[in-house]
Amino acid sequence: MAKEQSEMNKVQMIEETDKAWYRLMKTLEQEPANDYWEQADRKGGIPAASKERVETYRLQEELNTAQGSALIESGAAASGMKLENEVHVDRGAAQAAQAVHNSPAAKPRKRGSGRARKWTALAAAAAVAAVVTVTPAGNKALASILGQFRMEQVTEVNEKDMEQLFNSVFQSGISDKEINRFGTFTVETGKGYGELTAQEATKEAGVPMLPESVTGKQQHIYVSPGSKLSLTMKVNEINKVMKQLGASKLFPTSIDGKTITLESSPIVYYNVALGNKDIVGNLSQTRVPSVSIDDTADVHEALEAVIQFPLLPQQLKESLQQSQFLTTGEIPLPVFTQDGTQTQQIAIGQTKVLLNTHHYQDSKQLEAIWVKDDSLFTYSIYINNEQTGAEKQFRTKLQELVEA
Repeated sequence: MAKEQSEMNKVQMIEETDKAWYRLMKTLEQEPANDYWEQADRKGGIPAASKERVETYRLQEELNTAQGSALIESGAAASGMKLENEVHVDRGAAQAAQAVHNSPAAKPRKRGSGRARKWTALAAAAAVAAVVTVTPAGNKALASILGQFRMEQVTEVNEKDMEQLFNSVFQSGISDKEINRFGTFTVETGKGYGELTAQEATKEAGVPMLPESVTGKQQHIYVSPGSKLSLTMKVNEINKVMKQLGASKLFPTSIDGKTITLESSPIVYYNVALGNKDIVGNLSQTRVPSVSIDDTADVHEALEAVIQFPLLPQQLKESLQQSQFLTTGEIPLPVFTQDGTQTQQIAIGQTKVLLNTHHYQDSKQLEAIWVKDDSLFTYSIYINNEQTGAEKQFRTKLQELVEA
């Protein structure tokens, strides 16, 4: 049964590649479901006794790397780019992932809890591709002059702003002709790793593992694949659309035909319990994504075109204006948030942390995102509204993780 399901998933991934734009719009409207999280919400968090199920869910996340790649494809298609997708999914990881009874892709999720986790690492690449896709050279070309930059500035971007941007570009829908005239995307996804030792995880992901004195003993460590996204642009066609949307500043011809590459590393997953061990949080760690481009591109002109673009989300615009990427090599890393999500920026020592609270009828999700020492982290838990002490425990554990 698991073997047949694995093959079905592979077929589905191929079909999804050809329907990137359709999936993008659906992604904006609904989330995949996972009955386990729903049950955990109702029962008041994730009990330590269910740790094995959480670990199995982790492995399912590896299979969902194909979905993460699909998000990148979706962002590409939404910006009017041709997709040439190369997805490689490790067979063993795919089969092991079927141990989860209810696949997260089974049906629409009623609660918007999964998307924010996907905007870490691999998904961060998708976020950047999607958020600034109308100016596809923009947020990537600004990373050009030194050839390579690191996405280390966590920036909140509202989903509705992104949706408005896409709808403005493709008012009459999208066609193959529309896709092909703007440029070419190539997406490559690495192999799956499955269960690894701490030493193996460090080697494959390129990040030092956090100490078990902070994370707790890790019985199983899972690592999902990295990805590489390349974009070659047709600037004249892109500029035509920008003019139609009211842009007064266009992209320089030096961007035409240049290939921009966005790389994200493999992701390490941990299970991190709170102080009383009754609730287990989910922690992911990866190297910050990097962007590279031909150094003959005119970065200054491209940046101005991005900042002055009328439909660019305000939060991202402000982040770009404040960015010192030409001297520090750091560029914004957008994190999507939904309407109704309570978001705040906090500081733990010298580290800035984006803290999101997603409220539901009888529970809530707490999620923290931060960058430290070239690593991107996301830590989240689900708690019952009656567990008044859990939020304090979450913040205590968050501080330990950030300071580790």
